[in-house]
This record gives sequence, C-alpha cells and structure tokens, in this order.
Amino acid sequence: AIASHLTMLIIGGAETFPKTFANFLKRPAEHPEQRAACVSNPALIPDAFTEGLRYDMPTQFLCRVVTKEIDFHGQTLKPGQPILFLYPSGNHDEREFENPEVFDIYRKPPRILSFGYGPHSCIGINVARLEAKVCIEETLKAAPEYALDLENAERLVTDFVQGYAKFPITF
Repeated sequence: AIASHLTMLIIGGAETFPKTFANFLKRPAEHPEQRAACVSNPALIPDAFTEGLRYDMPTQFLCRVVTKEIDFHGQTLKPGQPILFLYPSGNHDEREFENPEVFDIYRKPPRILSFGYGPHSCIGINVARLEAKVCIEETLKAAPEYALDLENAERLVTDFVQGYAKFPITF
C-alpha cells in the first residue's frame, strides 16, 4: 500500500503538476490585472491557484462504479452502474459556480472537483498546493510581467490529461 501511494504521489508531481502549472500561467497572462494583483499581494496566490485548477483541470475524466442507489439531479444511479466523472464539466457547472466560464482569482468556491473528494481525494493535495504556491511566487518575483510564447508551445493531444508538453515564457 505504501508503494502504491508513493507511486501516485510521484505520478502527480511529475505528470499532473507540470500541466497544472503551465495551464495556470496562461490564465493570469490573459488577465494582467489579476496577475498584477498576485504580484502586489502574494497572499492571493493560493486562491488564484485554486481558480486555475477549477478553470483548467488537467485530468479530464475518471471512471467509477456506483455502489449504492442514489438520486442525482433527477436521475437514479443504481449499484453496479458505471459512471464517468467529467471534471471540467463539474468545475464549470453553473449550478455550483456563478459565471463559471470567467477566470476570477477572487472567487472563493466552497469546493472544486480537481482534487477529488472523500476517499478518492488526491493523495498529493497538500504537496501540490505548496508546490504551486512556491512556483507561482518565484515565477512572479523573477518575471512579474512574463509573456507567453504560444507559437512555440506544444499542446498535448490526449483524451485523459490535457496540458502542455512545452510551454515557453519570456521575461
């Protein structure tokens, strides 16, 4: 069990976090006033990162099997029924988020689906939050007005995890 948990932590740190970080850097660059707010007030960075995860979740889906009957938004899910979690859809659900298609670092949602929930919560949630805080703080210190080099960016085309394999920024 320990090896399994460590493997998941390594995969998250090596596979998911770099995509999350690149996706995040794109949004404040598109919203310079929000980036400037993070530069002048680094205390905003954790909430900005949460918004980045809500807005651009790298993991697109996971599958599960229903274990007990439950009513969900007018649909009855039965035990044994397979379900597909579509994280981007859930994180942009207008029943949960006001103006879900707007990137807003001041949004303080009570929850997002990016780290899962309950027994299926991401094992690396605290590592990811700390890693993001440090990476974002250091990037903004070194290059508070960084520019994206999207012409040379290399977007991954996969069904499962979205993000960039190459994401150059200029200082």
